[in-house]
Amino acid sequence: MNEKYIWPLIGVILGWLLSLLSSGINKRSDKLKSIGRLISKLLFIHEHVQTLQNICEHLNKYTVSWKEFENSRKLFTERYFLEPPLLLDSLQSSIEEISGIYPVEALKLHKLVDRLLIFKKAPLTTATRSDELYEIIFKTYVISIEICKSELNSMLRFFALRHGLLTFFRVLQQLAARNTSKESEEFTSNLAQEFYTEINRNSKCGVKPSSNN
Repeated sequence: MNEKYIWPLIGVILGWLLSLLSSGINKRSDKLKSIGRLISKLLFIHEHVQTLQNICEHLNKYTVSWKEFENSRKLFTERYFLEPPLLLDSLQSSIEEISGIYPVEALKLHKLVDRLLIFKKAPLTTATRSDELYEIIFKTYVISIEICKSELNSMLRFFALRHGLLTFFRVLQQLAARNTSKESEEFTSNLAQEFYTEINRNSKCGVKPSSNN
């Protein structure tokens, strides 16, 4: 074949290969950005779940009845847990963003969000009329929180590994630190006491606690 035809053909092929390479790099970059945004939001949700779990543990130290406990728990979930609403909206958007790449995991996350909303909106007040009934329901509630946290950990590890080894180890470090953080323990202890004090004060004054800040 004449050289005057070969070199242009080689140029076209090289251009096509470079275009494919550039497209692949851009797609991978976009994918990593989507996963990174999701990881960031899942870590924030994980912090909320961890705080709810710790709050429930600390409230046991301050409340003297299940009714006081439930009123304090309800006030916390209404005022702080998964607030502001934009938090979950943003998470849902990120889940949709990666659903085309990881459809099964996206479905699991959507179901997980639905269960987290139950923790926020669960109407347990009527159960306080019976200590035995409330104790059974609350134990189920606590176990469900632990299961959700475990699933969040699993999802975080899954996506962190796909983002990169460095991200994977940093996420593991973050999760481990949360379980041993003295600052977090002190914060939730003070927060639990604050809610109990507010509930106790309002009940004496006959005032219904506000869920607004």
